[in-house]
Amino acid sequence: MPADPPCDLTFRPDTYPVGPGGIDYPNIAEAPMFGGGYYLPDQRPGEIEIAGIALGSTTGDVFSIRARRTPTGRLSYRVVDEYGTKIEVRRHVRGEPLSMGELVDLIDALDIGLGEGLVTSLLDDNWGDGEAYDSPDALRNFVVVLSDLYPELEEYYDQRVAAWVEAHRTVPGGAPRQQDLG
Repeated sequence: MPADPPCDLTFRPDTYPVGPGGIDYPNIAEAPMFGGGYYLPDQRPGEIEIAGIALGSTTGDVFSIRARRTPTGRLSYRVVDEYGTKIEVRRHVRGEPLSMGELVDLIDALDIGLGEGLVTSLLDDNWGDGEAYDSPDALRNFVVVLSDLYPELEEYYDQRVAAWVEAHRTVPGGAPRQQDLG
């Protein structure tokens, strides 16, 4: 993966808002009758959605990254999807909100059974998955990472996805580039 995009990875919100709140997920799915996020589990008391990942899959799948204060005042994090997938969060408890770099590390360490790194593993898994995703360019807008609390997060991952697409493009004739062979 190329160098990180030029964003302020040290940015840290002063606090997370209290109470319910969440991402207004775009419907980036190919089938407009499906909307993302409708089937996510309810937020726990005091839990806030700090970021979300929306997929351009037929069903508009989403992942929600959430935080809430524990009785000791520390912040606990969890990630949920609409299917009840068990998703382990390595940075489970902290005293202050995550910096953007720490949130990126959290997302990049997530494993839903496709390999570590949620965004890149989703791209890798869907590349060549039928006619719709027969080239890396077809996946350019497949994964969107969103956050109202981290203003540069969407741009950061947009640039990372663009770098993934560039690194996975094929040469004329459809043969993988030598560096992609591994």
